[in-house]
Amino acid sequence: MKHICTFAALGLALTLAACGDPPPRPPVAGQEAHKAMDAAAADYKACVDKGIAAADVAALRAGDVQAGTAATRIVKGCIEARKALVAKVLVVRRFGYDKETMTVSEAVADQSVDVTDKELRDYAVGQIVLRQVEAETPVAANAGAAPAKAK
Repeated sequence: MKHICTFAALGLALTLAACGDPPPRPPVAGQEAHKAMDAAAADYKACVDKGIAAADVAALRAGDVQAGTAATRIVKGCIEARKALVAKVLVVRRFGYDKETMTVSEAVADQSVDVTDKELRDYAVGQIVLRQVEAETPVAANAGAAPAKAK
């Protein structure tokens, strides 16, 4: 009996090993739409990052432009990336709510991206302020030197 169990276990192991890898799954339309939406969101953020990097720190430091105003301009300057994201969100929305009217789906997609707009604006304000602070922070001549010993 002991040998029968051993042979059965060995036979099962060999059978499973012979199966190999399962065939690749075909792409699922909803998953592909989510990937496209994620890529569009990344493109939108990259556009905002590019605007932050191009912001005129001298004008910000002089007080000619406030960080919030600059951030709003940057986000509004990425309108094409925003439109692309809304389109991708709409495609994903239609997978889950295919019986919903197109008008409602478009409104929901636009409102979803409105939330992203606010988050990106807040992010841009923080990054612009950070750039201002970094520009104002003097670099010490002996930044790498060890601190002086107290007497």
